[in-house]
Amino acid sequence: MRDRFVGGRQSGSDFRVGIRSRIESGTLAQRPAAGVADRVYFATDTGTLYRDSGSAWSAITAPADVSVRVYNDAIQSIPDATDTALAFNQERFDTSALHDVSTNSSRLTAPNAGKYVISGNVRFAGNATGFRQVYIRLNGGVSIAFIRHLPVAAGTDTVLALSTLYELAVNDYVELVVNQSSGGALNVNSSGNHSPEFMMVYQGRI
Repeated sequence: MRDRFVGGRQSGSDFRVGIRSRIESGTLAQRPAAGVADRVYFATDTGTLYRDSGSAWSAITAPADVSVRVYNDAIQSIPDATDTALAFNQERFDTSALHDVSTNSSRLTAPNAGKYVISGNVRFAGNATGFRQVYIRLNGGVSIAFIRHLPVAAGTDTVLALSTLYELAVNDYVELVVNQSSGGALNVNSSGNHSPEFMMVYQGRI
């Protein structure tokens, strides 16, 4: 049996995990009794990692697939100088009921506590005046990712994309919010597989 310490110095067969945690390895039958909190054991015969809570061993497993990608198959008209949460009436996939096409269709809701990658993509119709803005809004309030761009030319659509990693609590929700200052209403176009698209994937408790 060998003790390993990840992220530190190795001496002989010992390897420190940071300063406090340590990894041991051997067959499952050789695993010692629980009693050292945060110790990790790798069972070489089963290929399974276990964590010692201080009173019991539990298997460390990869998080289940918790992910969603939604879109809207119709043009959405965005008023001038008004924050507008985009609606999403279609789903490319939704593994764990993060979205509802009928109720609060602008929202992606976290079913688990932990870290999530959240991304969005929006295509504004061409217009040469003002700015185009997209942000990810948390729980109807704070912005957790933001992008703003000036249009290129009157006949050229403006495409904006953004992504962030953020820690969410159970039932926290995010929305993809747009704004524009063309002086009048301006469309967010439904285009291919890229506009408007909104997606989120659970990374676990990293």
